[in-house]
Amino acid sequence: MANKVITSISLPAEVLKQAEKVAKEKHQSRSDLIKEAVQMYLEDHQWRKMQEEAAPYAVAKGVRTEMDVEDLVRDIRKPHPKKG
Repeated sequence: MANKVITSISLPAEVLKQAEKVAKEKHQSRSDLIKEAVQMYLEDHQWRKMQEEAAPYAVAKGVRTEMDVEDLVRDIRKPHPKKG
């Protein structure tokens, strides 16, 4: 990240204590641990948003399980005869 912005956050004492313990176990700074946690949260949020947006399509296609998704992907990827 080229553009860094310093910010402060308030955490419950016990959460900070646990974060410091994990940072020490991972041999990283508390700041790096918090950056990693925020990045993971943002990625998870984006994934969940995408799932919500795709849900109506999935229901229309009868996709309800992970196996259904795999079948649909397999079907999309297989070669289809050219028209014309």
